Amino acid sequence: MRPEIADSLLNIQAQLGDDLGGVLSNQPAPEAPAPEPEDEKEPRGPRVDGAVVKKALAGVVGVGVLAVGGLFGWPYVADFLERETPAPPQLAAVSTPIDAEPTQRFVIDGDNMYLEGSVPDQATSSLIENAASDVLGADRVINNFEISNDAVYNPNEPVQLSVAETVQFGTGEAAVRAQYEPLIALAVELMTSQPNAELTLIGHTDDVGEEASNEALSVRRATTVSDEIVRRGIEPERLTAEGRGELEPIESNDTPEGRAANRRVEFLITGLLR
Repeated sequence: MRPEIADSLLNIQAQLGDDLGGVLSNQPAPEAPAPEPEDEKEPRGPRVDGAVVKKALAGVVGVGVLAVGGLFGWPYVADFLERETPAPPQLAAVSTPIDAEPTQRFVIDGDNMYLEGSVPDQATSSLIENAASDVLGADRVINNFEISNDAVYNPNEPVQLSVAETVQFGTGEAAVRAQYEPLIALAVELMTSQPNAELTLIGHTDDVGEEASNEALSVRRATTVSDEIVRRGIEPERLTAEGRGELEPIESNDTPEGRAANRRVEFLITGLLR
């Protein structure tokens, strides 16, 4: 800026300041307004509290801030809400239903136990084989299991074992023949070595005679075998005797050989490998 222009501006500022101060100092003080007569005063509105006004203004300002914030922030909120929420972790699916029938069969035939049916893997096969070997000895266990993805095995369920050989009877008889002594001894051996095992004896008949009398005869046959096992030291509460009469033949009743096979008592052991 040129020096002469700057000096002129300073002079104008100084002159205005002095003149303005003089004008203000020469003005008379304003007179206080005369009080109005009581009857001439106009009615006044309700007194407004300053604090209330401040709060109201603050509320209006707050709403405005929220509105502006929502306007600019909504895209972010909407994006967050639209994000796919990850599903909570699920428990691994149980491959075997709890109430599914097992696919293993344990059969005593002569002096040996045969492991029949299917298991889900080799580890299960070895597990069951070792448990059976602890009961009868490894040389008496024949493992015929097959590995299958459809196999069902529940280690919490008691293993059921059937005896291939049955105690057979003459027509109308319920006495145990001496030839079945080894089979009775085997049942006693299993029950003695496994305190948790329980034995069910199931009696059957052929279809000769009345159905009601055959049912009663089947119960007597099962009870006779049960009594023989108890006599050898097994607790009676661990044995159950029941009869099926002529309802479950395993051979045709049209031949003497078939009828002889149907006059029998079957063994079913539970809890053997529990």
